[in-house]
Amino acid sequence: MKSAFKKLPREQKKILEKNWGKNTVPASFSDLAYIPAMYKDTFIKLALIFAKRKAFLETALPTILSCLTSKNNWFWLQGTGTFYPGTAQSQEYFSEHLHFNHPIKLSYEENRTFIENYFE
Repeated sequence: MKSAFKKLPREQKKILEKNWGKNTVPASFSDLAYIPAMYKDTFIKLALIFAKRKAFLETALPTILSCLTSKNNWFWLQGTGTFYPGTAQSQEYFSEHLHFNHPIKLSYEENRTFIENYFE
């Protein structure tokens, strides 16, 4: 991540700093993002910087997005995650008012068992 950060163009570093502070990179779920056409070329250029350095997706994508425009211009999706043991089977985590539900992690045995029983 550090080597990718060093390669960011000055303009993108300025936007990133305004969004999160000096020498700070965000991390978050990175399963979904919308890139407006006006940012396409810059996105591709930045994505190549992070890809060449094999940066972790959940830091690379939020950082790239944070380099495109002020976070005040973003539309923040509302969602939840059902990836920890015990959350997959809890209806309280599902709502028609949410934009997304982060996927169930099948690396947890309790979640695998829930899925196996649910689809029997």
